[in-house]
Amino acid sequence: MSPTLRRQLYAARELIELRLLAVALESLVTALRLEHPTLDRPAEPTDPPTLRAARLLVLQARPLRAALRAYRASVRQSLSSPPADDLPF
Repeated sequence: MSPTLRRQLYAARELIELRLLAVALESLVTALRLEHPTLDRPAEPTDPPTLRAARLLVLQARPLRAALRAYRASVRQSLSSPPADDLPF
């Protein structure tokens, strides 16, 4: 682990959980694609409930991934910004 990364993690420990969550989410999507090879095909009325649920999960994973990236970027931005002098304490 680089010294820079170590300093970031001490300053913002949630970066560890964010990375774990991102990897878990990607693993879930990969597992769903392996389990349901027709996942990316258009929906059919005869699709089983598990395939419909898998499609929904994959669709919901996209905005969650984007939110994770945005939060991670915000945290890193705050770590690189000088501390504000106008804090009330």
